[in-house]
Amino acid sequence: MKKFIALLAVLLVGAGICFAADPAEGYWISYDEKTNEATAGWRIWVENGVLKGEILS
Repeated sequence: MKKFIALLAVLLVGAGICFAADPAEGYWISYDEKTNEATAGWRIWVENGVLKGEILS
């Protein structure tokens, strides 16, 4: 029974990790695929429950 409970706990924790997503908020930079140069930057944040963003460069 202890092994079953331990296995169940591992599966539940693993399932939570699998469905966890990276947050969208923060600073983001896009790069040109050919030259690998930075092409633009954004700042994304949540304000009053709404996801907002601005282009920095």
